[in-house]
Amino acid sequence: ELKDAPFTGAKSCALIQGTAPAGGPAQTRMINKDGRRVRRGDDAATARANAAIVVKPAGFPAERSEYFTGGKPDFRNGATLVPYSLVKIAKVTGRKGRRISFVTDESTHENWPTFNGTAGSVPERYISDAVYSRDLLAYTLRGEVSKVIIPLTAQRDLDARRDADEYWSWADSTAYQPNRGKGQSTPQTLWEQINHQGKLLTQIGPNRDGNTLTKVVYNSSGQMLRAARATPNHIVGHQTYWLIGKTTDEAAYLTALLNADCLQQAYQDSRKSDRDFLHHIWRAVPIPRYDVGKGRHRELALLCGVAEQAAAGVRERLPSDTGQIKLCEAIRRELRAGGIAGAIDAAVREILPRHSTAAAG
Repeated sequence: ELKDAPFTGAKSCALIQGTAPAGGPAQTRMINKDGRRVRRGDDAATARANAAIVVKPAGFPAERSEYFTGGKPDFRNGATLVPYSLVKIAKVTGRKGRRISFVTDESTHENWPTFNGTAGSVPERYISDAVYSRDLLAYTLRGEVSKVIIPLTAQRDLDARRDADEYWSWADSTAYQPNRGKGQSTPQTLWEQINHQGKLLTQIGPNRDGNTLTKVVYNSSGQMLRAARATPNHIVGHQTYWLIGKTTDEAAYLTALLNADCLQQAYQDSRKSDRDFLHHIWRAVPIPRYDVGKGRHRELALLCGVAEQAAAGVRERLPSDTGQIKLCEAIRRELRAGGIAGAIDAAVREILPRHSTAAAG
């Protein structure tokens, strides 16, 4: 279990010595103290100050969520928005009329670094806000999320004339197709790549247009589950999962519940690997569907708004290049210190009494 919190990396080692507790040996686990972390290079005294060894609670009963319907979870995996060097913008460099000039981001996989920092321009409507895992914080998104190139019409449909655009034509026929993998399942075109298994088309179109905070996004892997609301116009990347709630209140309810400290251990227990949450939580944690007639559900939706304001305040106070882990740690500390996290946990413990427990850190 050395890969679980409070360790921050997958390659960890610890020497623990002591006497078995009275009554015989007990299964124990290491937890954070007040959100602090054991970090690589910490000496023994610092590690002891930042962590504690406690008796491990009994496993949670696996119960299916009401957001698991028709034999699959309602939440979907995001689109495969790679390679970065062809579809992700590192910097916008200018504007001429309705065309935006840019330089692409960096890729490290296989042949794609050849195209790192490519300069180009596309119609303004081709540039969409995207949520990759690094853009997703607890209760909020980064102040400036990633920008990606997706060939859309003004009505946010797929542009049937995309091959007439100079940049898109080059990225597809000159860059992507000659350098893609040669396996039978490898997408043949750049559009097929970013829409692999239809994961992009499910997020675009006239019915997905809107600026309301109804899209809920959570991370597919990491130390802790984190979630935030986004608009339907945000394109969600493959390292995250998403659902468009029926109302802003349903989205807020789910965001508060997914971020709750008292459910982190239930999420850990539901994993099929030591790093990936994926969609397994919906098979194992019985999160109920939002019901406006239930007071605790409405309370969580209201508390989410308070938590979002506090999280945005923390984000704005810290430098824009602060890492995602540090930002989330600072947000959670603020919410705990202000009593917001405790109020959310109190509501969640009434909604899911068998699966909520002390914070995992």
